[in-house]
Amino acid sequence: MEKQLQDIKTFIQALPVQDITEVWIENNQLDCYSTEAKYTTKTKRITKPVVLYEATKEHPAQVKEVSEDIPEGQWKTVKFTGAITRSQQNELLKKVDKLNRAIIFARETANSIEVEKKDVATPIFSYLFDI
Repeated sequence: MEKQLQDIKTFIQALPVQDITEVWIENNQLDCYSTEAKYTTKTKRITKPVVLYEATKEHPAQVKEVSEDIPEGQWKTVKFTGAITRSQQNELLKKVDKLNRAIIFARETANSIEVEKKDVATPIFSYLFDI
């Protein structure tokens, strides 16, 4: 059983855990956790010509290209996760460790007790085959 508990512990340690950089809110409708909506503005960069010096008879106009960011739209970002919290993971690991200690104690106790040898097969076969 100790091997199986070690496998369970490894499984729990490998479970995905919520990102601590986000504030997660329990979403009961979707049965998961979500973040609050974050709004970002999408911009589009366009270049416009700007006349530095007007054209004269002797010289052409001097023009410089200037880039300008124009708002194109707004994005709403909401993150979802089904991962467990770090505290839930720690609680599960504590339970596994406690159970492991109990199993080791039970095994050691069972190994230290003197067992009286009994013949179990003879009564069973006598009953089955009318011996």
